[in-house]
Amino acid sequence: MFKIMKKSLSIIFLVFIFIAQSCFEFKDEGECKKTEAPEINFGFLLGGNVLIVEEEGNDEYDVTADYFESTFNISCYKVYCDGTNKGPFVQEFKLALNGTLEKQSIGVYSFRMDNEEDYMNLMFYLDGKDAGSYRVYYNSLKSQDGENAYVSLTIKLIHNGYYIELASVTATVS
Repeated sequence: MFKIMKKSLSIIFLVFIFIAQSCFEFKDEGECKKTEAPEINFGFLLGGNVLIVEEEGNDEYDVTADYFESTFNISCYKVYCDGTNKGPFVQEFKLALNGTLEKQSIGVYSFRMDNEEDYMNLMFYLDGKDAGSYRVYYNSLKSQDGENAYVSLTIKLIHNGYYIELASVTATVS
């Protein structure tokens, strides 16, 4: 009984911490008014390449080929200035031998933004395991208003035995 209570209190505490942290990250309505921007509407497409390395001392070894045909999913959340979000909108990929993301789903998700603090939160999953996240903000997407925004990602992951860690992400929007 004590273990259950202890576990329940731990979960409640973690939820409280998460909520408290998110309150500091997001803005209230008045602050969001200050960063309003012209509305943009865009389709959202993702693609690119994943490099997976193992580290040994100061050396890195490319092990991307070991993940050939692995599932790489990207869950997209449209996050508003005030912290509300829509999603997930999942884009499914398989990894090619060289790490190219081969899209497995069809279609384009469409979004609108009207605040400089709005962003797309991209959460990466390699074979169902969390592999990090990345944000694409309004200012990176505004040039694609009325178009399909293609976000080309270059993602570097480090495989250290039992877990995957995000090392870096670069994104080009076209």
